[in-house]
Amino acid sequence: PQVVALVGQNGLHPAEEVLRRMRRLRAFGRAPCYLRLLPAGRVTDRILLRCCDVGIACGLLLTILVWPSLSSWLVGPVLWIIAGWTYLSLQAVSGDFLGLQSDSNLVEVDALMALLSFLSRSHPRQALLVLRFFAFRKMLGCGVCKYYGSPMWRSFDALAVHYFTQPLVNRRSCWAHRLPAVFHQFSVLATFVVEVILPFLIWSHWPCRIFAWIGFNSLNAMINTTGNYGFIGFLNTMENLSLLDDRFWSLVGIDVDRWRLTKSSALLIRLPVVALLSIYV
Repeated sequence: PQVVALVGQNGLHPAEEVLRRMRRLRAFGRAPCYLRLLPAGRVTDRILLRCCDVGIACGLLLTILVWPSLSSWLVGPVLWIIAGWTYLSLQAVSGDFLGLQSDSNLVEVDALMALLSFLSRSHPRQALLVLRFFAFRKMLGCGVCKYYGSPMWRSFDALAVHYFTQPLVNRRSCWAHRLPAVFHQFSVLATFVVEVILPFLIWSHWPCRIFAWIGFNSLNAMINTTGNYGFIGFLNTMENLSLLDDRFWSLVGIDVDRWRLTKSSALLIRLPVVALLSIYV
């Protein structure tokens, strides 16, 4: 497993070295990593693997299990908090290995979903607006960071080197890199349109939101087809679902009223989702 090779006891940057510096900080809030609560020298490879198991278990429970209406108010938020704190703890000891924007975004989503689990039943519209603002901020932030963060994006030359300098290339990266320069320049322009202009359509009428949703997911599909970004594709797709509403599902032939599922039928819907995630992993 990567966690052992990267931050294990004999890894490239052992977690215990990072935790030794953390323990010198008296304020827990400056480094809220629960691994620092363990005695020195006790963060073994097995402990790190168990942290990964905890995160996987929380994700599976949140995906598969249909909790009774009374316990969902408590169990759902607790699972989101455990999953988020576990990943935050791993991120804290992993340094640059978990230093991508998507890693911080995952922790934010876990914290946000824990909060919205309490609010969604009593204030569903407000919860939906919060999710849409989160999607708006993320997409617009990506576009602004590209424009102001690199002169190559401003000169429309970024994709001339992107495909072999991204975190992890794949076989399709080589094919994309060999496309004509004019196609790369057009792709940069399309990226700015999707990430800087389309986010404002989130606050417009629902046909415009559908158009923004199509643009976001098309860009997301291209990024994850020509590179290996791990869970970021699923994370972005799930966040962008907040742009849809009942009218969209009606257009694609899904009876929303009948889709307010019983526990048994909801489980049948969620099992294929787990199967797809397993195939992806």
